[in-house]
Amino acid sequence: MIKLFVFDMGGVVAGSTGFDKKLANYLNFQGKLLHENKDVEKAIRSHMEGKIDENQFWEVYSSKYGPIKDSKNGLFGKFFNPSLDKETVKLIEDLKAKKNRVVCGTNVIDSHYKIHMLKGQYDVFDEVYASHLMHFSKPNIDFYRYICEKENVEPSQVFFTDDMEENILTAREYGLNAVIFKSAEQIRNYLKINNIFA
Repeated sequence: MIKLFVFDMGGVVAGSTGFDKKLANYLNFQGKLLHENKDVEKAIRSHMEGKIDENQFWEVYSSKYGPIKDSKNGLFGKFFNPSLDKETVKLIEDLKAKKNRVVCGTNVIDSHYKIHMLKGQYDVFDEVYASHLMHFSKPNIDFYRYICEKENVEPSQVFFTDDMEENILTAREYGLNAVIFKSAEQIRNYLKINNIFA
């Protein structure tokens, strides 16, 4: 029996804003802003897990690519303007209307978390588990373990959906009922077919 529903945020509940491409253009960076260099990729993971702040991330970035226009905190939020997917929000609301507990399990950086909070975009959830506050990020199995322990549920009692395949695979490895997210309709149909939610 499913006792807990866990939804990813970006790419599932919140639509992509393309902030990384806009930020790369702003910095005149040609390539993948956060995944072009191993040290930079490691730094963004550390920032996502709340182990370094944004200024420290940009220090690593600048050491690899040279000075940037603006290294102050908030540069990550400069082009971040997320919008919610209405159909996914409706699915969550329908689940909650049937007395199901629905939480968010998200890899997020501090500035983006604060923007979601200011916009009230986490309000649809009963609880939010954010990587930068947990100090774990997907696909680390400890991310799922942390949520299960906090919610006092067994992995087999959790339904989880995410748009990243690697996150789904490790969630399944830990024992969650994990399904790749393609659309709210697809998830709703999956829940109906498997008698999880009518």
